[in-house]
This record gives sequence, structure tokens and C-alpha cells, in this order.
Amino acid sequence: MNWIGIVGWLLLIIFYPYGEANAYVDGLKLRLGSYVAEHHVGSDLFELNDKDKFSQVKFPIMIDFRPKVNAYWFRQFFFDYELPYSSQNMNPDSVNRTRMVAEFFDADEIAFTTTNPDWDLTADIETWSIVGGIQWGLFYPYSSETLLFRTALGLTFGWYNYDVDIYLCSTYTSNSRRISNSSKTSGDCEDKTRVDGIDYSGIGLGVTVNFGLYQWIGQQWAVTAFEAELGSIAAFGDRELNRSGAGKLDITTTLISLDIVRVSYFFN
Repeated sequence: MNWIGIVGWLLLIIFYPYGEANAYVDGLKLRLGSYVAEHHVGSDLFELNDKDKFSQVKFPIMIDFRPKVNAYWFRQFFFDYELPYSSQNMNPDSVNRTRMVAEFFDADEIAFTTTNPDWDLTADIETWSIVGGIQWGLFYPYSSETLLFRTALGLTFGWYNYDVDIYLCSTYTSNSRRISNSSKTSGDCEDKTRVDGIDYSGIGLGVTVNFGLYQWIGQQWAVTAFEAELGSIAAFGDRELNRSGAGKLDITTTLISLDIVRVSYFFN
């Protein structure tokens, strides 16, 4: 077990709130909400991102875990699914042009950069993920069933899928826009030429910060209103680019989500 797993188990043991037993356990939730996903790919040669604030509607029905509640604090498991999404022509945040020519590009690509002195780098990414985790937090107990100002910190563990293609452009122009409900572009890449990429499926680890304005928890039902969350996840495992000696590709996703209202039903 690595150090992340050890820390996770220690936190679980230390902060486990021994709430009252309840005949109603985990169930399903129906929610109205959306999220914004920002992706970053990079190495020691380049950094690319898609900092475009286009939101996606959350999958409306999801598994819900009943929180374990104590006097002022709680623990809760969570599970979610990020719908398939495509982000095209990511912004070239920084590119080490000298090292790219000397260490990364092949002969044809070097000729491309010579012909096009204003060349730049971009990437397309297609992704979806299944995420779970645990969070611990505090709240103000307005009543025995009403929790106000829920604030929590969580650990995230998930299975992430990234299809990343890296391209050369003769010129790149920032021009972010939505293409469809499941795709966006950050700009325009002229004479787009693929140079490398990876298909990654593997584990991702991260942290989340959560704030909920209102939650009512009954025996079999729960209602949550205005809950916001910020999370950052990094991909682990084999992320070697296909080109020999190109090194690993760093992949991170930042999620900003909002549930306007959520209704949960717990099974008996």
C-alpha cells in the first residue's frame, strides 16, 4: 500500500463519526446540476490547457450514500460519473520551442517548423470517468434533521479514460467556443498535423472541497439545496507518450460543480 492509501485509512479511522444506526441505508438521488471541467496536459517540454468555462449538465440519477452524522460533523461516501466529453485545440500555455525541435520532433516536423516560423502546439482530448471517494465535514445543526452550511474535505479515487492527441499548427489563434453539448474548442489550429499522443485508462487520485447551504435528512428522504464542489484529480499509471524518449504526459482535471437541488431516497 502506498502512502496515499495509508493516509486515507488513517483519516478514516481518526475521523469516523459514530452516528446513530438507521434502518434506511444507501439509495438513489435525483439532481438538477451542472459542472465545468478544465483539463491540463503537459510534460517538461510543453503545457497545454482548456480554461474555457463551458458547463455540462450532470447525469440526473446517481447512487447516493447516506451520511453518517454526529453532533456537528459527518462522514459520507460519494460516487459520480463524468459524461464523455471532447475538448479540441487546447491552449498552448507554454512551449519550449528550442527543446521541442532538438529533442522531440522528427525530420518532417522540423521541416514544418522551418517552413512555418510562427508554429505552435495544441492537443485534442476525449475523456470520461467514474469517480468515488469519501469526505469529512462540519455543519451547523439547525435541528435534528436540518444541516446548514455543510463544509467538507474529501479524497477522490476514480477510473479515468483520456484519449490525447498532440498536434503541430502553422499558426494558433485563441477562440474558445462550444461545439455541442459534449464538446468545445479553445482555438483554431491551422495546418493541423498530429505528432504524438496516448490512450490512457487508469487510476486517478485527488482531493475535493465541498460546501452545501442546506440539507434536510429524514428517515427515508433527503433534500439538498445549493451545494458547490471544487475538485482536482491527477492521472497515475503508465502515461508514456508513443514516441521513444518523449517521457510521461501529465494529465490533470479540475472540476467545479453545482447542485441546485437534489432529492435522495434511501432504501430500507
